[in-house]
Amino acid sequence: MTTQDSKAITIEQQKLVNKLVCRFIAENFLSPPRDQDGNEISQNEYSEIIDISSSVLSKMKNEKGYKIPLSTINSICEKEKISLSEFFKRFEKRFPEAILK
Repeated sequence: MTTQDSKAITIEQQKLVNKLVCRFIAENFLSPPRDQDGNEISQNEYSEIIDISSSVLSKMKNEKGYKIPLSTINSICEKEKISLSEFFKRFEKRFPEAILK
């Protein structure tokens, strides 16, 4: 395998991870979004709570995914009262194919 082939595989793996992280967030926190009391709220209300634009949340819900920064994941985890490590444990359990061996 050439270095160029290896880079292409790495880029594809990164795209897959971003796509699956977005899917995980959409499934667990945005379908539908909820407030701290568990009541359903709008995407706009959720975006205000976590201080992330509603358009970013829409990108996450898109099948193509979104190149999601760790700071966005952290904002969601803070709102949902889970640690980053718990988030990624749940993510790995749901999408084991995203983890490089």
